[in-house]
Amino acid sequence: MHSADQTMQDLVRRAGQGDALALAELRQELQPQMIRIVRRALRTETVNSALAQRIRTTVHQVYGSAKNRSAKDSDGLVGQVARRLCDVLAGHLQVATLEGREIRETIRNS
Repeated sequence: MHSADQTMQDLVRRAGQGDALALAELRQELQPQMIRIVRRALRTETVNSALAQRIRTTVHQVYGSAKNRSAKDSDGLVGQVARRLCDVLAGHLQVATLEGREIRETIRNS
């Protein structure tokens, strides 16, 4: 396994355990990649993966119809959508952390 993959997996593991610094680092690592993913999904409308559909839904939430978007604000759009998707991922990790803590506390208190 590549060291970058190991680093990413370590960040995900630590963030999932509630490490706020790891979560911030993970977001910083994911942001550039998420920007490329968002651009690709917006360029290729024939792709209908769950992620591409989520991206298009987020675009419509942010700007309404893509036809109303001008070329000058496309970088802003891509950045905003990428940040929202990173927020969703971070939120899922935080929920998983909270649920894991609740389960462990329930077991300890039983």
